[in-house]
Amino acid sequence: WLGFLSVPYGMLIPISTAYVASRFLMRWQHRHTTCPVALATKEHLLKNAFARVLCMNAILMLPFHYEQLLVPFCCISRGSGENLLFVAANPSTRCSLSDPDYLVMVRISIFGTIVCGSFYAMLIVVLWKSWKWQNMSHDRTSIPFYVSMVEVSVFGQRGYNKLARDRGQHNVAA
Repeated sequence: WLGFLSVPYGMLIPISTAYVASRFLMRWQHRHTTCPVALATKEHLLKNAFARVLCMNAILMLPFHYEQLLVPFCCISRGSGENLLFVAANPSTRCSLSDPDYLVMVRISIFGTIVCGSFYAMLIVVLWKSWKWQNMSHDRTSIPFYVSMVEVSVFGQRGYNKLARDRGQHNVAA
């Protein structure tokens, strides 16, 4: 059960490794250049692309986790006249806090629910900060990490200010 919950995050390892390797190679290629602005721009664009990938990964994987996190609470009755409840996905595990396996499942489920809820709360804060960045008078010489993170999620949605985002993108690329 725990494996099903953690295996999808294994795909973040090659993505993160590629990001770190790209940053290292970029810095190695620019080690003798006299233009630090070009390196900063490339690093900024790479960081923003990585933020977009992380956001989309998390948004795609979270619904799967909620299904897995509910497994300990889906109990079925076995036997006639008895009030014995067992986990539907694992009929050998009794739905009782006195069962150590069930207690571990409940603890992991509660912790996972808090982590997933924290991500959604963070996503809402990032969406709000991104909206404020595009509609308020902020420095447009760089695009903040949080704006890049939600760019893929909000593109073309109500409240999306294309002019402000394009102006920031052109300033970074200039």
